[in-house]
Amino acid sequence: MYSQSAYPIQRIENKDTVVVMTLAQAKAMNERFISLNNEIKKLKSEKELLVTDVAVKDSNNVMVSSYNNKLSRQVQELKEQKSSSWALPAFLAWSAFVAVLNQYR
Repeated sequence: MYSQSAYPIQRIENKDTVVVMTLAQAKAMNERFISLNNEIKKLKSEKELLVTDVAVKDSNNVMVSSYNNKLSRQVQELKEQKSSSWALPAFLAWSAFVAVLNQYR
């Protein structure tokens, strides 16, 4: 009776595992490893670009957030000034003064 082994075959020799396969299987495995390695390199490169992009966007968000906080503080200060007794009359006087100056331009 003739029997043919199905490759790959795994066996133990001197406490090491040995895998026996055909040359075509070995080439296919190496091509797959090379392909996966290239895909990993590509994904790492894309990841670096995304991390850089996120860092730039985070930096921009921090700047926008800081600017928004500054504007919020200014609005709050204006509200507080508006509620004080002298701010509105001073603003009205200044507006009238600017209007008179604009008439003589």
